Amino acid sequence: MNHASIIDGIRLSKASRFRYKNGDMADLEAKLTEAQSARHRLIATDGVFSMDGYVAKLPEICDLAEKYQALVMVTIRTRLGSWVPTAEERMNITT
Repeated sequence: MNHASIIDGIRLSKASRFRYKNGDMADLEAKLTEAQSARHRLIATDGVFSMDGYVAKLPEICDLAEKYQALVMVTIRTRLGSWVPTAEERMNITT
């Protein structure tokens, strides 16, 4: 489940769109394979899905993006109470 702004932006771009199952990297890879003929590929995701606290698998997403020459767009919509990273997590985010 992505934020409505991501969905609206993709819809308004009139680009072909492929939806992969949340957190399913095999499904994402299948969609990237399916989109190989596209001139540009963009993986758009929320960083944190605040409704359930799920954090996107960004390292794996970025690995697949590199493999399939795709761009990655991550929205960060954190607000107080939805996700507060620990010091260790902040170090991993910034490196």
